[in-house]
Amino acid sequence: MERFWSKVDRRDENSCWEWTRGKVKEGYGRFKLNGKQVSAHRLAYSLTYGEAPSGLYVCHRCDNRSCCNPSHLFLGTNQDNQLDCVAKGRSAVHRLISIDRRGINNGRAKLTEDQVCGIMARYLMGISQRQISREYNISSGRVSDIVNLKKWSHLFSGEGR
Repeated sequence: MERFWSKVDRRDENSCWEWTRGKVKEGYGRFKLNGKQVSAHRLAYSLTYGEAPSGLYVCHRCDNRSCCNPSHLFLGTNQDNQLDCVAKGRSAVHRLISIDRRGINNGRAKLTEDQVCGIMARYLMGISQRQISREYNISSGRVSDIVNLKKWSHLFSGEGR
């Protein structure tokens, strides 16, 4: 148990607890337990609440595949997982139709428009990206994407607001 939790970045009770080690290409954390590879989020659930019944998925409320915060995890069937995906605008159906899924309309968005504008304002005031990332509890890569207009650029281009 101690070996597992040492590989999880547990910042605070409410934030995502990021898996810091190996991940599969889809972004899910992997952990070797008794010689077998297991999903990190599923193990986090099991260590906290007990073994998930066979046939049930351990789903993420936060949609962060590398999150191991037990309070962000819930049990569901495949159908529950698919309905959650559709409800949050992450399904293939949503990608096929022209729904604006930028910014807060994206089911996987972690920041609000006000936070993104605050990040840009702090950057323009000369605050370092590293300091901003600490203040907002996000990666410096995410800050870089915002200030370099790779993400959330629609807020600063005059379109979609």
